[in-house]
Amino acid sequence: MQKLIDELKLYPGKDQIPTEIADKILAVYQINNEDIKVNIKPNYLLWQDLQVARNAKLLTVPDGHTYVLKHGFMKVDAGIVVGNRKYEILISDKAGTVIWVIEADTNLTASDLTHWRLSDMSPKTEAVEAEQYYMDKKTAPLPKDFVMLEGWTFKFWDHANVDALDDTEVSIVVEDIEN
Repeated sequence: MQKLIDELKLYPGKDQIPTEIADKILAVYQINNEDIKVNIKPNYLLWQDLQVARNAKLLTVPDGHTYVLKHGFMKVDAGIVVGNRKYEILISDKAGTVIWVIEADTNLTASDLTHWRLSDMSPKTEAVEAEQYYMDKKTAPLPKDFVMLEGWTFKFWDHANVDALDDTEVSIVVEDIEN
């Protein structure tokens, strides 16, 4: 402090206008010339509802978060009630407006067990799907890096509502982006 007073001729007892003092003080910043590399790892999590005896699953993106859907798995173990089940995936925004929907290509009947894979249909995924396609497993195509904002919902359900006690499961890997 004394060095600052001596070199800038600042004397505590002398009245000076602040602008006169400001002219004598120059801020110096040193910048690191090296490249700064930032490695941000994605925050993946498993978003799921495995509760049995429900033919509808509704997952909602929590407040303060944005989810990017990566891939997933849905399973239906239909009960003994006779009827044609018609399962679909319905994604809606916070206001309830439908953003994306896809229906199963076949009806399920009593005691059927079926699986669907939710995939982004990228070229790599399409090649894997072609190699591993089984009669009891189907692929539900999903746009690559599908973004769901806070309050948006992912609904997997039997819109024919044949048996409310059908066992359904939904598991989706998402990238969680906190707002």
